[in-house]
Amino acid sequence: MRVSALFVLIVASAASAQSTSNGTNACLTQCSQQAAQNSTTDVKEKLAKCIKDASSLVGSAKCICNSDIAPPFESCLQQTCPNDKASFDTACSMTICPSRLTLVTVYMDTARVSILVSSAVAFPWKARSFLPPSDTDSRTPCPGLNVLANEGVLPRDGLNVTPDLIKQAIKDTYNFDANLTDFVASGAVLFVREDGTFDLHDLAKHGIIEHDASLVHDDADGAEFGSVITNQTKVQAVAALSSDGKVLSIHDFALARLAAEAQSPPLGDPIQGFADMEPSLVLNAFGRTVGDDVVLDLDAFKSVYGENRFPTGFVRKVQPVTFDDVQSVADRITAAKKEITAGKR
Repeated sequence: MRVSALFVLIVASAASAQSTSNGTNACLTQCSQQAAQNSTTDVKEKLAKCIKDASSLVGSAKCICNSDIAPPFESCLQQTCPNDKASFDTACSMTICPSRLTLVTVYMDTARVSILVSSAVAFPWKARSFLPPSDTDSRTPCPGLNVLANEGVLPRDGLNVTPDLIKQAIKDTYNFDANLTDFVASGAVLFVREDGTFDLHDLAKHGIIEHDASLVHDDADGAEFGSVITNQTKVQAVAALSSDGKVLSIHDFALARLAAEAQSPPLGDPIQGFADMEPSLVLNAFGRTVGDDVVLDLDAFKSVYGENRFPTGFVRKVQPVTFDDVQSVADRITAAKKEITAGKR
């Protein structure tokens, strides 16, 4: 296909609009147009064919990264907006988190192709940035989801998110496999509005996903929505249950669940099972295996449960976490609770 004209317009996806400034857009647009204008027809045709044959956004991004257009584009970025040069390099060399994409729309005659050139968040989380929520930000009773919002993986305001965005963020961040991701995100479908979105705080509606006897939140006490404010006294109480003062083990989490349930109304099925599964999700996402146990470092517990942020040095699991992995640890927590109650441990 002969390309008579090629120019590039930067457009931000809805997910990245909050993190991409007008200055960034102007800089990328200028450099993209300059690189395209200074390239030969042959270079443009090769780029167009590469994009056409690419099977994914990342594949399309590689077309730019590996093309003869890349050097002048990068040179312009280095001179005009070096921070965006770093983002471009990251996009070319690392796996991209789709919840924070900057898209390039390439116009070739009447054809238009959107391709990825930079990302605000990329693995292994070099670009992550923790910001505590403002008074107007929407949050859930789930520490794991709040971490994603506070770190900017999900929209920081927690508004107008979709189940698919939740699933993608969980998969990319915690390396949960497809079945586990679908399970974790399934409850969100219950809160979706006609436009296909919901707010994170919707998940706090009492008695659906949110429940009493939380490890770190207060009971709803008859309110329509449960608390999403972390009770730091409860955080310290759970931390004090550590058997060695360094980590929380499966046994320690069983003690914590029993302590929480002793101070709240009884949890019926299936909520009781979900309650035992919640620490298992955290152990599988942030914990580590020690012998035949799975433990969570106390510092990590305080980061995730107390501050809703990534623990220092967080790296997602190399192997995908499966539903069976989570169910297995949850079953061990339930069994430990029964043994403790029976006086066997």
